[in-house]
Amino acid sequence: MSPFIRVAVAASLCSISIAAFSSSDLPLYPQVGNGVKPGMKGSYSYSDPELCSNGLVHGCHFSGNLIYLSNYSQHSGSSRWTHDQQIPNVKLFTRLDLVKGVQLHALVKYNRVPSPVMHQLDLAEAYLEKDFTDHRTNIILGKRWLPFGDYSSELYLSSLPKKLGHTDQTGLSMRFNQGGWSQEIYSFRQDTRYINAGSPLGYGANLEFKNSQIRTGIGYINALNEASLMQYNLGTSGFYHHPISSDVPAMAAYANFKLGQYYLNSSAVSAIESFDSQDLSFNGRGAKPGALSIEGGYHFSLFGNHAALIARSEMTQQMLSLRVPKDIYTLGLNYQLNHRVLLQLAVSRSYLYGVGDTASQPAISRSIMGTGGYADNALLAVTIKL
Repeated sequence: MSPFIRVAVAASLCSISIAAFSSSDLPLYPQVGNGVKPGMKGSYSYSDPELCSNGLVHGCHFSGNLIYLSNYSQHSGSSRWTHDQQIPNVKLFTRLDLVKGVQLHALVKYNRVPSPVMHQLDLAEAYLEKDFTDHRTNIILGKRWLPFGDYSSELYLSSLPKKLGHTDQTGLSMRFNQGGWSQEIYSFRQDTRYINAGSPLGYGANLEFKNSQIRTGIGYINALNEASLMQYNLGTSGFYHHPISSDVPAMAAYANFKLGQYYLNSSAVSAIESFDSQDLSFNGRGAKPGALSIEGGYHFSLFGNHAALIARSEMTQQMLSLRVPKDIYTLGLNYQLNHRVLLQLAVSRSYLYGVGDTASQPAISRSIMGTGGYADNALLAVTIKL
């Protein structure tokens, strides 16, 4: 029996008697936002006010996670399964409460496979946040994941909208909060170089409404080409080293709902304009990439511990240059083994771009051909809170 089938059978056996398990009075499993994975930030932390108290620091909070991944994959037309067993990745979060309402936030990652925009030991976030007027106004300065869209998920693997829109840059932002509304405007230093000009400041904005059951918003960024995967990817070489003609603006929208033990998350990211055909093309024309993800889940108690069943459907348009599938369908099961260990089992099928599809970066003679068919994937993720 193939590993994919064994994993699917195991997941189905665990869900046979869901109706027999209690689903009342369970806290909702922490959702995942920008840059964070399930069971991580906010779910466990260490704080020692006495140790951290001095003239500058009033308190400190630390949390960390070690993530182990074991992945099986198989492509259509092949009976061979390949196994990728990754050594653990590590993430460490720090928050220091400083004087006069200032906080220092930092996120350090150890990545098994580094890239030009994500080093093996990577300072992913390092920023100062100042709170004014009783949490109604915040100013944030430094490096962080920009507030462009929301990619909340309870699956370990990033959604396709997140792959398209996730942007980690250094900049300045101001957030205004009133009632359930939040508005944020920001500017940042761009990495992209241009054929006829230097790199200007990037900018964007996000508008959000949230309460205990709903979180929804819309965002704008002037340069989708600043997204991390746009800067460097395994398809075309990206925009990290090669200048382009001009920025491509984009929009993001999201709507997340909670009702008792159920939740539903949706997220979309799309370029507003097409890339110049010499910068990035799809099927001979300037590419206009976009992605949509819809995820739903149910929380319940399994053998006295917290569990969740998850389903996600994703689709893309003109994203072949990023070497991502055209569509992905995923089923997952989360199980909280204890207060420190989270297990996740996920199986998915990805449908690839067709044989007639082509993406290219003509300025440097890089191109990718669609292959058609599909790929099956089975993932076991173990997250240990340090």
